[in-house]
Amino acid sequence: MKIVKTALAVLFSAALLTSCESEKILPVDELPREVRSYIGNAYPESTVIYAKQETEWFTTTYEVQLDNGMKIEFNSEGVPIDIDNEAW
Repeated sequence: MKIVKTALAVLFSAALLTSCESEKILPVDELPREVRSYIGNAYPESTVIYAKQETEWFTTTYEVQLDNGMKIEFNSEGVPIDIDNEAW
């Protein structure tokens, strides 16, 4: 019985230490409405080059690269949390 408990403890510990991170490329139409709305209002002349969803543990963020060199990261509610202008 002690061996079973030890084995379960090791497996549980390994599961906790393993990264629960994932990245997924998204089509623009699968971005949250708030993200699409922000981009359309703030950068109406720009086109999205790529968008990806990143999930780490219980947090989801979205990263968008625009054709004008802007890279914007949004939280799960669609609020911008980081804006970089890579063209500079």
